Amino acid sequence: MADGPGYVRSASASAFAGFVVTEDYEQEYGHNLGTVMVDLPRKDDRAFDDPAALLEQIRGRMTGAYGTDGFTVRLRAEKDDPPTGKDVNIQVVGSDPAAVQALSAAMLADLRAHPGFGPHLLDLKDNRGLPTRVLRMRVAAERARELGLT
Repeated sequence: MADGPGYVRSASASAFAGFVVTEDYEQEYGHNLGTVMVDLPRKDDRAFDDPAALLEQIRGRMTGAYGTDGFTVRLRAEKDDPPTGKDVNIQVVGSDPAAVQALSAAMLADLRAHPGFGPHLLDLKDNRGLPTRVLRMRVAAERARELGLT
């Protein structure tokens, strides 16, 4: 924001801690993850010509300030309009991969078979990703203390 109004219009006050959303709209969870959204000015109000160059400049400054002690700063450009991706994206999320798979397949079949709009759906695809694995570890506190670990 210190660069002035021609560079950044706003930084999200509703930043996210504990997860990030990937380019494929999948959520990755972790206590060391977070997201801050930055809104650039409209094209006519910009004090710069190349958004990619601005992102690289911001990436360099953020990495210099926060990319230490095991932290990595990633920047990703997103476009709100005009739409360049899918018109509709349906996500099914759950802790039971078999149930998620079954529900996804049933929803896809129902969408294709719907008499009102099913025949009009274009490029309806099943783009299910791989199930996300969550590893939970419990530290044996007494053993950790014996080894001098916190």
